[in-house]
Amino acid sequence: MPDDIKQIWSRHVSPDHLRSMATHIWGPESSGMVADHEPQDLLLMKYKHVILDMEHELKGKRVLDLGCNHGLWSYLAHRHGAEMVVGLEPRGMFVDGLNKFADENRLPMKFVQGFETDAKRVIEEFQIDTVILMNVASVCQWEKLFYDLNSLQVPTIISQENVIPDEWVKFSREMMAWMESGPGQQYGFSMQFRNTHHTIRDGLDPVRRKGVDTETGFSVLPSGRFDPDTPPEVKMTKSREYIKNFVQHVGYDIVKETYQTEEIKQSVGSDGLNKLFQWLLLKSKQVD
Repeated sequence: MPDDIKQIWSRHVSPDHLRSMATHIWGPESSGMVADHEPQDLLLMKYKHVILDMEHELKGKRVLDLGCNHGLWSYLAHRHGAEMVVGLEPRGMFVDGLNKFADENRLPMKFVQGFETDAKRVIEEFQIDTVILMNVASVCQWEKLFYDLNSLQVPTIISQENVIPDEWVKFSREMMAWMESGPGQQYGFSMQFRNTHHTIRDGLDPVRRKGVDTETGFSVLPSGRFDPDTPPEVKMTKSREYIKNFVQHVGYDIVKETYQTEEIKQSVGSDGLNKLFQWLLLKSKQVD
């Protein structure tokens, strides 16, 4: 990543705030996790496309970070000019910790415990202008969520998703003709597979909600014990074209699209492995 992006990050991100966020969520021992935090290329790439390139959609806006996880993107939206940021997150320990962090530092941020099915209530209560969706397609009822956002006439959506490369999805002319002939068919591709994961990210997975501890996000065995090893998780990975066609079908115009073409080799952790990102700026066709 160019040095100027790192410099912008350094001007907007307070190490003290990062330590405070970690401490309030995971406890005092976690402060060492961010003591010498140096953002890697993958994080800076997301920062550029979700925050820097979209800053004009954040400044002075009331923003909902849906599935906010540890609150970093909520915090960055605030640091780049959002009037108010609301984070919607199912795990109680994250919500409680982030609210303590925001209160302690007197930041215009509020965190609410709930699922994507609670988005309607939150959007109406806080009069949301812009919704941030960070990789939620694999863990929620994504298509229904977009129908709901459109029905609420949410003006702006900033979306980041892991997508299947277009090269993986090449249909024959006969297949294309068949799919286009069907009423409402959105051609593209959606792949499902089962994975094992020691935490259900955001607790949003509709298949696993009844078996997830509401405070930590860990799966719970019938005995009441946590199952940190092999809770099944149904993952959904959609193609670039499927996402583009569906959001336009629902009622959003694609104002800006950016697609990651090369893997970031430096990145560590599962989030940076074998995935390509697609970033979209969407505007409601119902709102001038």
